[in-house]
Amino acid sequence: MIVVGGWVEGLNIILNCQDYNDSSEVVQRIADQRLTLENLLVFASRIQNEDLDNIIAELAPVEELYNSLVVTEDSDFTSEESEDGVVVFGGGSTVSFSEEDFNNLKSIVAEIRASIVDGTL
Repeated sequence: MIVVGGWVEGLNIILNCQDYNDSSEVVQRIADQRLTLENLLVFASRIQNEDLDNIIAELAPVEELYNSLVVTEDSDFTSEESEDGVVVFGGGSTVSFSEEDFNNLKSIVAEIRASIVDGTL
């Protein structure tokens, strides 16, 4: 439960610290949390706990929102070594994350967080 609550809190903080900007790296990282949520749900599904099951059920709207996003695969995956020896990867997938998606996610996460904090969840 602590891991799920921590993820919800972290997402809530970043959603409230960042205004939507379609070219923002932070907004793209928020969209990429779909992968973290997927892993979190797999992890949590292995634990038999009624309270955790209730929290997972509350995450369904977040999962639905993330599942509705359009993911574009970029076939041009690259890797380069910089002058200081650091390997930099490029390419991969891009997630279309609109301002409406951002605001919907912000609202859903705020509701889940409020339920956790006030003890109704």
